[in-house]
Amino acid sequence: MRLVELLNARWADMAESNRLISTTQTKNDKPRLVPLNVRALAILDPQRTGRKRRQLMVCFERTVTESGTGDFHFHDLRHTFATRLRAANVHEYDIANLLCHSTTPGETRNNEVTRGYAQGVPQRVRDAVDSLKEGQRLIRVRRL
Repeated sequence: MRLVELLNARWADMAESNRLISTTQTKNDKPRLVPLNVRALAILDPQRTGRKRRQLMVCFERTVTESGTGDFHFHDLRHTFATRLRAANVHEYDIANLLCHSTTPGETRNNEVTRGYAQGVPQRVRDAVDSLKEGQRLIRVRRL
C-alpha cells in the first residue's frame, strides 16, 4: 500500500478472516482489496493503537537509522515488495495489480487492451503475496 492508503485505512476496513484490507482512497481513485499474508497480519495485529502519520514516520525513521540502512524512504518498501514478487516468479500483471498500477513498463497498446479485459484472479494475487518469503530467500541466495 502507498503511505497515504495505509494512513487512511481503518481497522474496520480489514477483514482478518479472508486476510484483506479494503482501501477506497487510492492514487487512481479506484477502490481495491489488498491481500495480506500471515506475516503482515501478525505485524498489524499489535498495532491497533490508531497511530497517526507523524508517529508512524518517527517509528519508521528510527528503525531505518537503527538498522544502518542509510538513505531509505517509505516508498522504497514498494520497490522491495515488487522485487521480492519478481524473484518469486510472479507474473508482471499480478505485480502491477498488487501495486495498483494501471500499466506495466514497456506495455504496448495490444497488451494494454488485453490487460483491460483481464481482471486480477484473487487466488493468484493471494498466492503472489504468500510467495514474498520465497522471493526474499531467493534474493539473499543471489547476493551470496
